[in-house]
Amino acid sequence: MQSFKWRIGILVLGILWCIAVYFGNPNNPNSLLPACPTYKFLGIYCAGCGSTRALYALLHLDFATAIRQNVFFVCLIPFIVIGIFYPKITSVKYVPLTILIAMIVYIILRNMDYFYFLAPIKP
Repeated sequence: MQSFKWRIGILVLGILWCIAVYFGNPNNPNSLLPACPTYKFLGIYCAGCGSTRALYALLHLDFATAIRQNVFFVCLIPFIVIGIFYPKITSVKYVPLTILIAMIVYIILRNMDYFYFLAPIKP
């Protein structure tokens, strides 16, 4: 029963975040939605940079912009949903490690000049 309540809580928080992003427009410089602190203070793109703008684009059915903002986040969404509803599938031995390694490689590549296309579009 505790696991079910936890999953419902995560689902409700996710829905509330989607509503805030849908109406908040993170592309507006005066938006109340938070900017990435990693980029703000360190000047590098983390794995999450552009994910709020990607979610905004997805919620407005602009798939090309969503992928351009953060392809890693867009590809990770199915794993997040599966992890909420079927946690045993995503807790298989190598799934978290594989996602972590992919995230680290993505962070390194998106900060290299040669892979400029992985960097998010600035608002």
